[in-house]
Amino acid sequence: MSRYINDYTVVIQEYFQVRVRTWLETVGKDIFGIDHYWLRFEFAPGRGQVHAHMIATTNKMEDMSALVYKIRSGAHACPSGCTKDEFAASVLAQWAEQTLGLTAKVIPSPHSIDQTDQAPQHPSSRNFSEVHNNLADDANAFLYTCQEHVCTDYCLRKRRIFTRTETSKSKQRRECHAGCGVEKTHGKGDTPGFVLRKKTSLEKYARGFLKLQLPHDNKRKRDGKKRNPIQTSLWLAHGWRANCDLQLILYDGNPREPDPAEVARITDYIVAYASKGIESFTQEQDQVKELVMASTESSGDTRDVVRLTRQILNRSLSQKVLSKQEAMVHILKLDLYLCSQSFERISLSNYHRLGATPQSSRSGKAFLTTYARRPSHQHHLSLHQFFHQTWSPGAVPFYTAAMTKPKCPPSEEYSKYILLVHRPWVAKFLITKDNGQPVNFVVEFRIFRTSKLCPKSVKVQYERAKY
Repeated sequence: MSRYINDYTVVIQEYFQVRVRTWLETVGKDIFGIDHYWLRFEFAPGRGQVHAHMIATTNKMEDMSALVYKIRSGAHACPSGCTKDEFAASVLAQWAEQTLGLTAKVIPSPHSIDQTDQAPQHPSSRNFSEVHNNLADDANAFLYTCQEHVCTDYCLRKRRIFTRTETSKSKQRRECHAGCGVEKTHGKGDTPGFVLRKKTSLEKYARGFLKLQLPHDNKRKRDGKKRNPIQTSLWLAHGWRANCDLQLILYDGNPREPDPAEVARITDYIVAYASKGIESFTQEQDQVKELVMASTESSGDTRDVVRLTRQILNRSLSQKVLSKQEAMVHILKLDLYLCSQSFERISLSNYHRLGATPQSSRSGKAFLTTYARRPSHQHHLSLHQFFHQTWSPGAVPFYTAAMTKPKCPPSEEYSKYILLVHRPWVAKFLITKDNGQPVNFVVEFRIFRTSKLCPKSVKVQYERAKY
């Protein structure tokens, strides 16, 4: 099987992307209610195994997010003997189980995988149509195969906190960042496994976010080997038929009046993830080591360091090592990203691009002129709103020929861009007052930012620029 996967890499890459799109249009849209998403295809280091990471919004969660916020903020009454976080966790868990099929428990079944020593057929080898009459066994099969956590070097990290009684050898034992604890023997990965939970809880992790933890059920097979099924959406596993993971993202603030700083953290995460590097291959590490060992000292100062750094960067750019799977994606010009939104470049300058025919020529004035001459019933729309409602509904504008990068304190150019795009104007965008004095765009921007006309997207960008 491994040989066929390697020989027919082109077919596999195309199939995977077609399958992802099909899943988004069927299961994703109809079952999970996904309306907006951003997705990145990745390739595992070494093997090059293709997989995808996606962040998405669902139309099924708005009311639940608002209810959880009311409970945690004290605006909703809690049952006696129950804290706000405990009640919010139980309400959210009930919704997640009913709406997403989220669970960490093994479903009781007379033919359950843990009741027999005989290895069952792998669930990924069967279609959903073959198992839809016996979902309990199918769920257990996924929880004990694809959805089982096994501690490896990937999840085990060096510890920073030790007990006073630990020896130097004991301190070498690593800790699972997924929550399975500290290994008993260094290098063995023999961690105690996930903590058994009888109650649902909202736990705060080191990165500062809350995570919903459902009751966890660690069972043992007859061979005595401990199993660690991870928290799983059974509906996602039934539909995707392979390893998959689903996590909920909840804002601390009111979802119907979102905090710009919270939204900025999500957008910053997406940008950072989209531009993150990949783990170096052994060949690349050997190249860097070869350059360092062959380097000679000429000036004896920082110029030697700069020269060596430049050589390493040039070598890494000219001899980049890619897995065969990722190379096929580049050669076939397949997508590395998928997004529910399309993007359209909008120039805010007066350029005119000549084409082979008059019909193919395009003017930068076209959009601005159309907006300036819009009918009177649209005079209340800003240029940005006009784009979404009239010019290109469903697309995302990408504005150019202007200072679009937010600055704090605001600059004259950035303030002018915000007012041009987000504050309504008709016929002509004024840059001078009636008395001939130039408009102070910074002052106008400060007034606009505190008004109700200022969209939350502008506030998010400005809040991000403060840090």
